[in-house]
Amino acid sequence: MILRQCLAVDAIGAADKADLYLIPTPDVPFVQDGFRDGESVRSWMHARFVEQLSEGRVNWRQLNGTYAERLQQAENAVTELMSKSWESE
Repeated sequence: MILRQCLAVDAIGAADKADLYLIPTPDVPFVQDGFRDGESVRSWMHARFVEQLSEGRVNWRQLNGTYAERLQQAENAVTELMSKSWESE
């Protein structure tokens, strides 16, 4: 399977910015929930997200480990972001 960059998707990503992106690593079992593209593109998509976020000036964190560890990492990242927003006001 050959996957290519989609300029329309890149344009959406360039226009919409969030305060924090949480990117989970693909190191836990894949679960299809009806919305995901599929396990066959999982690693590729993760690499593209990391590549795109690394090129920009956005705040992001990579989440890895067990589900509990990922949750803790996400909570820490959001807490850190919130404390910074309070400090700047």
